[in-house]
Amino acid sequence: MRTRFYVAGLSILLLAFSVSIYSQQTGAARRSATNAANAPASAGARSSANSRVSSAIVRSDVSEALSVIQENYIDGKKLDYNTIFKSSISGMLNVLDPHSTYLDAADFAAFKTEQRSQYYGIGATIGDLTEGDQVNTYIRATFEEAPAARAGLRFGDKIVAVDGQSMKGKTFPEVRKFLLGALGTVVKVTVEHAATGQTETVTITRDAVSLPSIPQAYMVRPGVGYVAMTGGFNTTTADEFAEALQNLHSKGMNTLVLDLRGNRGGLLIQAVRVANTFLQRGQLIVKQQGRMKGSAESFAALNDNPDTVPLVVLVNGETASAAEIVAGALQDHDRAFIVGENSFGKGLVQLPYQLEYDSALLLTIAKYYTPSGRLIQRDYSNGDNYDYYTRGGLSNDRKTLPALPADRRAIRIPAGPFTVVAASRRTRSPSRQELHRPKRASLTRFSLLRWSWRWDV
Repeated sequence: MRTRFYVAGLSILLLAFSVSIYSQQTGAARRSATNAANAPASAGARSSANSRVSSAIVRSDVSEALSVIQENYIDGKKLDYNTIFKSSISGMLNVLDPHSTYLDAADFAAFKTEQRSQYYGIGATIGDLTEGDQVNTYIRATFEEAPAARAGLRFGDKIVAVDGQSMKGKTFPEVRKFLLGALGTVVKVTVEHAATGQTETVTITRDAVSLPSIPQAYMVRPGVGYVAMTGGFNTTTADEFAEALQNLHSKGMNTLVLDLRGNRGGLLIQAVRVANTFLQRGQLIVKQQGRMKGSAESFAALNDNPDTVPLVVLVNGETASAAEIVAGALQDHDRAFIVGENSFGKGLVQLPYQLEYDSALLLTIAKYYTPSGRLIQRDYSNGDNYDYYTRGGLSNDRKTLPALPADRRAIRIPAGPFTVVAASRRTRSPSRQELHRPKRASLTRFSLLRWSWRWDV
């Protein structure tokens, strides 16, 4: 067994938090009793002495707790130590904030892939659907010209098996591991077609699949352009956006609808470059404040000739992080109509710290503020992750959405993540037709009560 918990520093702390109950009854309890006997009579002195915990004590407690688990736990021979370490670290980080997290080797590899604009797989989006107590994973979309599309896979196909191994009851993260692979390798996928109920096995050669930030950009009607920036902010986002704008301007665009719904964020510099497209040199885009040296920084526009096209930005409850930076900057400078639901409110900055065994720690080091000084991050002080991610439940979230004011020029700006119910005073209010989501966008979200999140493979 690898003793991964002996990685220096943060890794050693991890299990200490997860087994704190036991440690209080073993070595820690004995040390506490000894300290109490030898401590000064003053209660303040005793408290001060007990609050000092050295790395040696933490290491000893972790080692002792793990030894007891190995020797005495009823299913000790079946323990998955990677799961133990991962959950222990995650438990500790959850006490800090909702976005600091630990990534094991597989998760870290997926994280790095997501930051790039390309991966190797079959070129499809999958998601699992729970029906009663049965979970199955389905094809939710295939990418144009990707291996999955060429093989005839389509929306609604149930993934029955991969390389002869049953996928019944497996969630999409589990299925995803079977579908991804090295460039040029072959995978046999058995699917049940929704339309016919027939089962078919197709052989697919894995290929490089692009991860565009902008899956679609086109003219909704004469003069009105639409850009679906729904794929996050990765290394090619700003370049994709510039290309899309150039193409739409060449077709006579005089109004732009920028769709950030479902955009979960990504690279800060890409968000800055997108916002820079529409802002004048010197206008602040975002301010980052932290306690580490170099973590406090402001980003301002450097554009002497910004694009002046009238702009509508669509957001919803899944618009987060870098996407909120773009929407917040454009709103604060009265540069765009912001239309939709409350955005998610993710304004914490994580820095990756690579650990041994190709794992990593994403630790929050700073917070994002919009140009007017609003903190993008919403409150997480109650420590309840369920409440944080669902805002007390999906039905409760829908009930609390603000009503559109009679004066559509008014801007309501509460504290925390920005709520947008109207537009800036400088341009007219868009009509319903202009805000109608084009059917061709094919960006429908299934009910979160049934579908889990989707992932590309």
